[in-house]
Amino acid sequence: MREKVALLILLAACCFGCDKAPDLVLPEKSVEGLNTLGFMVNDCVWSNYGIRCVGTRCNDNFVTAQLQKEAEKPFALSISAAFTVNRLGIDQQFLLEANGITSTGVFSLDSLEGEQMIWVENMDEKYFKEFVLTRQSHGELVINHYDTLFGIVSGEFNGVLFNPQRPAETITIRHGRFDAELQYKR
Repeated sequence: MREKVALLILLAACCFGCDKAPDLVLPEKSVEGLNTLGFMVNDCVWSNYGIRCVGTRCNDNFVTAQLQKEAEKPFALSISAAFTVNRLGIDQQFLLEANGITSTGVFSLDSLEGEQMIWVENMDEKYFKEFVLTRQSHGELVINHYDTLFGIVSGEFNGVLFNPQRPAETITIRHGRFDAELQYKR
Protein backbone atom coordinates (compact mmCIF):
# COMPACT_ATOMS: atom_id res chain seq x y z
CA MET A 1 0.00 0.00 0.00
CA ARG A 2 2.80 2.41 0.91
CA GLU A 3 4.44 1.74 -2.44
CA LYS A 4 1.22 2.65 -4.27
CA VAL A 5 0.85 5.89 -2.28
CA ALA A 6 4.49 6.80 -2.90
CA LEU A 7 4.05 6.08 -6.61
CA LEU A 8 0.91 8.25 -6.78
CA ILE A 9 2.70 11.12 -5.01
CA LEU A 10 5.66 10.81 -7.39
CA LEU A 11 3.37 10.79 -10.44
CA ALA A 12 1.45 13.82 -9.16
CA ALA A 13 4.68 15.73 -8.55
CA CYS A 14 5.88 14.94 -12.07
CA CYS A 15 2.60 16.02 -13.66
CA PHE A 16 2.37 19.28 -11.79
CA GLY A 17 6.05 20.15 -12.16
CA CYS A 18 6.60 19.36 -15.82
CA ASP A 19 4.85 22.36 -17.36
CA LYS A 20 5.30 25.27 -14.98
CA ALA A 21 6.52 28.70 -15.98
CA PRO A 22 10.31 28.82 -15.67
CA ASP A 23 12.49 31.52 -14.19
CA LEU A 24 14.03 32.93 -17.36
CA VAL A 25 17.39 34.60 -17.89
CA LEU A 26 18.60 36.41 -20.99
CA PRO A 27 20.78 34.21 -23.17
CA GLU A 28 24.42 35.17 -23.42
CA LYS A 29 25.50 37.07 -26.52
CA SER A 30 27.10 34.54 -28.86
CA VAL A 31 27.90 33.97 -32.54
CA GLU A 32 27.83 30.18 -32.80
CA GLY A 33 24.33 29.41 -34.11
CA LEU A 34 23.07 28.31 -30.68
CA ASN A 35 19.42 29.03 -31.57
CA THR A 36 18.86 31.40 -28.67
CA LEU A 37 16.59 34.43 -28.53
CA GLY A 38 15.71 36.60 -25.55
CA PHE A 39 14.85 40.13 -24.53
CA MET A 40 13.34 42.26 -21.82
CA VAL A 41 9.67 43.06 -22.42
CA ASN A 42 9.07 46.01 -20.10
CA ASP A 43 10.78 44.65 -16.95
CA CYS A 44 10.38 40.91 -17.58
CA VAL A 45 12.72 38.49 -19.30
CA TRP A 46 11.27 36.70 -22.34
CA SER A 47 12.91 33.78 -24.11
CA ASN A 48 11.81 30.90 -26.29
CA TYR A 49 10.49 28.05 -24.16
CA GLY A 50 8.14 25.08 -24.20
CA ILE A 51 6.21 23.09 -26.74
CA ARG A 52 3.60 24.75 -28.94
CA CYS A 53 0.71 22.76 -30.40
CA VAL A 54 -1.24 23.91 -33.44
CA GLY A 55 -4.00 21.54 -34.46
CA THR A 56 -2.62 18.05 -34.00
CA ARG A 57 1.07 19.02 -34.42
CA CYS A 58 3.31 19.87 -31.48
CA ASN A 59 6.83 21.27 -31.83
CA ASP A 60 9.53 22.62 -29.52
CA ASN A 61 9.70 26.41 -29.50
CA PHE A 62 13.01 26.68 -31.29
CA VAL A 63 14.31 29.94 -32.70
CA THR A 64 13.83 30.24 -36.45
CA ALA A 65 15.98 32.55 -38.58
CA GLN A 66 15.19 32.66 -42.29
CA LEU A 67 16.67 34.60 -45.15
CA GLN A 68 14.21 34.89 -48.00
CA LYS A 69 14.70 36.22 -51.51
CA GLU A 70 11.80 36.94 -53.82
CA ALA A 71 12.23 38.24 -57.36
CA GLU A 72 12.68 42.02 -57.59
CA LYS A 73 12.71 42.37 -53.79
CA PRO A 74 15.62 42.74 -51.34
CA PHE A 75 16.64 39.92 -49.02
CA ALA A 76 14.26 39.64 -46.06
CA LEU A 77 15.48 38.34 -42.71
CA SER A 78 12.93 36.97 -40.25
CA ILE A 79 13.61 35.80 -36.71
CA SER A 80 10.89 34.20 -34.64
CA ALA A 81 10.23 32.10 -31.55
CA ALA A 82 7.49 31.32 -29.04
CA PHE A 83 7.03 30.86 -25.30
CA THR A 84 4.40 28.32 -24.26
CA VAL A 85 3.32 26.87 -20.93
CA ASN A 86 0.34 24.73 -21.89
CA ARG A 87 -0.84 23.89 -18.38
CA LEU A 88 -1.04 27.59 -17.51
CA GLY A 89 -2.61 28.55 -20.84
CA ILE A 90 0.31 30.81 -21.81
CA ASP A 91 1.17 31.13 -25.50
CA GLN A 92 3.34 34.07 -26.62
CA GLN A 93 5.05 34.63 -29.95
CA PHE A 94 7.70 37.01 -31.24
CA LEU A 95 8.59 37.94 -34.82
CA LEU A 96 11.14 40.36 -36.25
CA GLU A 97 11.37 40.97 -40.01
CA ALA A 98 13.82 43.28 -41.75
CA ASN A 99 14.57 43.94 -45.43
CA GLY A 100 17.87 44.35 -47.22
CA ILE A 101 19.98 42.54 -44.63
CA THR A 102 23.06 41.24 -46.43
CA SER A 103 25.84 42.03 -43.95
CA THR A 104 26.61 43.14 -40.43
CA GLY A 105 25.55 46.64 -39.38
CA VAL A 106 22.93 48.77 -37.64
CA PHE A 107 19.48 48.92 -39.25
CA SER A 108 16.42 51.02 -38.41
CA LEU A 109 13.19 49.09 -38.73
CA ASP A 110 10.53 50.88 -40.77
CA SER A 111 6.95 49.58 -40.72
CA LEU A 112 6.22 51.55 -43.91
CA GLU A 113 8.77 49.35 -45.71
CA GLY A 114 7.09 46.15 -44.52
CA GLU A 115 9.55 45.61 -41.68
CA GLN A 116 8.06 44.49 -38.43
CA MET A 117 8.53 43.56 -34.83
CA ILE A 118 5.53 41.80 -33.30
CA TRP A 119 4.91 40.35 -29.85
CA VAL A 120 1.66 38.44 -29.37
CA GLU A 121 0.21 37.22 -26.11
CA ASN A 122 -2.58 34.67 -26.34
CA MET A 123 -3.53 33.28 -22.93
CA ASP A 124 -6.67 31.51 -24.16
CA GLU A 125 -9.42 31.91 -26.75
CA LYS A 126 -10.85 34.98 -24.96
CA TYR A 127 -7.59 36.83 -24.30
CA PHE A 128 -5.45 38.08 -27.17
CA LYS A 129 -3.03 41.01 -27.22
CA GLU A 130 -0.80 42.04 -30.09
CA PHE A 131 1.91 44.69 -30.01
CA VAL A 132 3.44 45.89 -33.27
CA LEU A 133 5.94 48.33 -34.69
CA THR A 134 4.12 51.35 -36.15
CA ARG A 135 4.99 54.57 -37.96
CA GLN A 136 5.09 56.31 -34.57
CA SER A 137 7.42 53.77 -32.96
CA HIS A 138 11.07 52.98 -33.43
CA GLY A 139 12.84 49.68 -33.80
CA GLU A 140 16.50 48.91 -34.29
CA LEU A 141 18.32 45.78 -35.40
CA VAL A 142 22.07 45.27 -35.03
CA ILE A 143 23.57 42.37 -36.95
CA ASN A 144 26.83 41.40 -35.21
CA HIS A 145 27.56 38.20 -37.13
CA TYR A 146 26.32 37.29 -40.60
CA ASP A 147 27.82 34.10 -42.00
CA THR A 148 26.07 32.67 -45.05
CA LEU A 149 28.77 30.02 -45.56
CA PHE A 150 28.13 28.33 -42.20
CA GLY A 151 24.55 29.62 -41.90
CA ILE A 152 24.74 31.69 -38.71
CA VAL A 153 23.22 35.05 -37.89
CA SER A 154 23.55 36.83 -34.54
CA GLY A 155 22.58 40.24 -33.30
CA GLU A 156 20.67 42.54 -31.03
CA PHE A 157 17.42 44.50 -31.24
CA ASN A 158 15.10 46.85 -29.38
CA GLY A 159 11.93 48.79 -29.99
CA VAL A 160 8.70 50.28 -28.71
CA LEU A 161 5.58 48.43 -29.83
CA PHE A 162 1.95 49.57 -29.79
CA ASN A 163 -1.29 47.66 -29.29
CA PRO A 164 -3.33 48.46 -32.46
CA GLN A 165 -6.58 47.95 -30.51
CA ARG A 166 -5.51 50.38 -27.78
CA PRO A 167 -2.83 52.72 -29.21
CA ALA A 168 -2.04 54.23 -25.80
CA GLU A 169 -0.91 50.80 -24.61
CA THR A 170 2.76 50.10 -25.40
CA ILE A 171 5.53 47.70 -24.48
CA THR A 172 9.25 48.34 -24.61
CA ILE A 173 11.55 45.64 -25.91
CA ARG A 174 15.16 46.10 -24.91
CA HIS A 175 18.36 44.08 -24.57
CA GLY A 176 17.12 41.79 -27.35
CA ARG A 177 19.63 39.26 -28.60
CA PHE A 178 19.64 36.25 -30.87
CA ASP A 179 22.07 33.68 -32.22
CA ALA A 180 20.55 31.33 -34.75
CA GLU A 181 21.16 28.93 -37.58
CA LEU A 182 20.21 30.70 -40.78
CA GLN A 183 17.85 28.92 -43.15
CA TYR A 184 17.23 29.92 -46.75
CA LYS A 185 13.76 30.13 -48.20
CA ARG A 186 12.73 30.92 -51.77
